[in-house]
Amino acid sequence: MNTTEHVPTRDPLKEPPLVRALLRARYYLTIHDGMTVTAEGKSWPLDFGFLLAEIDAALQGADYDTTQPMLAPIRPEELGEAEDLDDAGDVDDEDDDDA
Repeated sequence: MNTTEHVPTRDPLKEPPLVRALLRARYYLTIHDGMTVTAEGKSWPLDFGFLLAEIDAALQGADYDTTQPMLAPIRPEELGEAEDLDDAGDVDDEDDDDA
């Protein structure tokens, strides 16, 4: 693959709510997996491998390719006024004020 070739990424905001939640959980667990935490003078590594395997199995069972990159999740308020989330948490491209 050419390194300048664009690799398509999956936008979690465009996925159904359940899939979006699993993708976000997978993203956050992946970031923290292997980190070392320290509390009360003791340190240990975080190991979320078993949770990541369960999430991957669920996503693959729903026919989602977990090997594809995805955009980093953002908070809905960071979307700005250009895109609003509706009550179901989906991106609402229509102007509801005219209804």
